[in-house]
Amino acid sequence: MSHNEIITENGILKLSDAKWDKARHRAEVIEPIAERDVVPRVIAVEAAHKLNLSERRIYNLVRRWRESGGAITSLISQGSNGGTGGSRLTTKLESVISEAIADTYLSSQKPSVTSLSRVIKERCYKTNLKPPALNTIRSRIKRLQYDKVLTIREGKAAAKKLRSIEGQSPQVKNPLDIVQIDHTLVDLIIVDTYNRKPIGRPWITIAIDIYRADAL
Repeated sequence: MSHNEIITENGILKLSDAKWDKARHRAEVIEPIAERDVVPRVIAVEAAHKLNLSERRIYNLVRRWRESGGAITSLISQGSNGGTGGSRLTTKLESVISEAIADTYLSSQKPSVTSLSRVIKERCYKTNLKPPALNTIRSRIKRLQYDKVLTIREGKAAAKKLRSIEGQSPQVKNPLDIVQIDHTLVDLIIVDTYNRKPIGRPWITIAIDIYRADAL
């Protein structure tokens, strides 16, 4: 399934914030499961309980997640029309925007939103549609999950760089075990006492002993 099919099929441009959040919640549960070569039934049952879905539905979501290459849009319920708070754009215009996002923005060329807007305008003119405002296009891009966009455009290695570094700070048992020092150029100009000409900017150095007696 292509990115274009995923976005168009699921009506992502019509999604309300609530439904988008629901798709993200599904991704948190489905992603680690989909990374397994085989999904045991006990894990599928547990996921079904968390998402309040059937076991069969879980396997279906796992399949769609894998086929999409890990796109959150693959977890959006099919047939959604957006409901209250959905897009006010016409179906044809929504289709033009979603297709442009899929085949232009979500590509290894990594075009800017401005470039994407030009592509959408060209396609709108060809189909006699009024182009959407740039802010409208930006709002659609913001709905995409950043790490997933990065994975599609630059690969999984680039997305891994976004993950926080795990670990903890060394334990401090005694005063001066660890001292944090900051050396900063002060935003102040010193002038000569007599001719009032600038001499330069002073530096300030601060040393903080992070030891705390009450932490022991």
